[in-house]
Amino acid sequence: MPSSLPAEHLTGWAEGMRQLQRLAGQLNALDEQKGKYLTVSELKTAVFAIMQSLNRAVPLEEQLRELTALPVGQPWSAARGSLAEPHLQQPIVEYALLKRNQPASPPAALPETGEPSMSEAVK
Repeated sequence: MPSSLPAEHLTGWAEGMRQLQRLAGQLNALDEQKGKYLTVSELKTAVFAIMQSLNRAVPLEEQLRELTALPVGQPWSAARGSLAEPHLQQPIVEYALLKRNQPASPPAALPETGEPSMSEAVK
């Protein structure tokens, strides 16, 4: 079983999106108030924090895009391949763990056919 990705790899994208939403909210609120603005320094600080969060968790799709952009026949560096592989495996592992911790749902009822069930017919 692959080892778990560090927590920051799982939360970086979500944190970056929350920061973007906060910044968009600030900009929209300032847009409605005459004479209010963000300084360039405040905006740069917000953008830097967002970029840091997003860079902690490069999405699998972006990693695959980068691999696709390499010239055909050029070997991948070990680092490139080793970055994408856990991102392919880890969601499956996480999903399996989540699924295993869920209570079992009752089996779906089959419509009555008037015929004995397979288990009754085998008896």
